[in-house]
Amino acid sequence: MTKGIVSRTGERATPTVEPDLQQAERTCWNARIPGASCREERVAEYIIAQLRRAGIPQAAIFRDQAHRRSPAGGESGNLVCRLPGANLSPRRMLAAHMDTVPLCVGVRPVVREVRRPRRQDDRSGGR
Repeated sequence: MTKGIVSRTGERATPTVEPDLQQAERTCWNARIPGASCREERVAEYIIAQLRRAGIPQAAIFRDQAHRRSPAGGESGNLVCRLPGANLSPRRMLAAHMDTVPLCVGVRPVVREVRRPRRQDDRSGGR
């Protein structure tokens, strides 16, 4: 159970979390990569490049042939990155979609600077 933050007056205060603007911008750039269902090849190539940039060896990254067995077909199978474990603890798996829902195909995200209003109890000096 989390106790939370208590203000000087004894009231519960919600912590202010500063946005990670670099992550937001990366997310917007990622959204610009075309990746409709069955057309995820460019997304897969982008993810592979990011894994390699993070230091993952090429031998740990592969794609299966699931798209060849699917009635829908497609350009790319599942992208798999297999890393060795450090001990005998249980294995973990992370899975995510590479395709874009039809409503978002062709999206052109816009990044704007948003100014956050100061609150009375803001540590940045607003009083």
